[in-house]
Amino acid sequence: MTYNLDWSAPIEPGNSMLGLQLGMTFANVRALFEFDSTSESRATSFLNSPRLIVDSDKEGIIFLRAADMDNVVYDWQNILVRLIFDHGALKLMIVEFSKGDEAYRYQGKIFGKVGLGSQVSEMLEFAPLEYDDAEELFYSNGLKGLELGGSNACDLTTNPSQIITSVRIF
Repeated sequence: MTYNLDWSAPIEPGNSMLGLQLGMTFANVRALFEFDSTSESRATSFLNSPRLIVDSDKEGIIFLRAADMDNVVYDWQNILVRLIFDHGALKLMIVEFSKGDEAYRYQGKIFGKVGLGSQVSEMLEFAPLEYDDAEELFYSNGLKGLELGGSNACDLTTNPSQIITSVRIF
């Protein structure tokens, strides 16, 4: 199967995002980002993406960082994507953004309709949502392999208009 990185690729719960599929090997994902065997960080862009820094200097994780984001004081502030591997296989993908950084927001959508910056409540069209107070994430038993972070650390009854600030596929 051929994989193509795409900043607008659909978000498929429990399966894929960014044009990457869960289960891909660390080596195959690094190859898509055109790493050689010695480098751990490089600038890149791909279909529909902003300019990014691909950072794989930590074992089992690849970060995609905004290359040109302003007002970055701490290393974690420019992380847009986390690709997490377990025993060499891609197990978890997380995309995130902060309000005001729309130029860096991942453009892929869940079911072609809902993505980063959408209201969390828009997901209710597809399945009921539960809120996990400990993890501060929304999930649905009807949509396996998907978790959403909202703009407030509360459920929809407390703030029904919060927006999606992170999407996790596992």
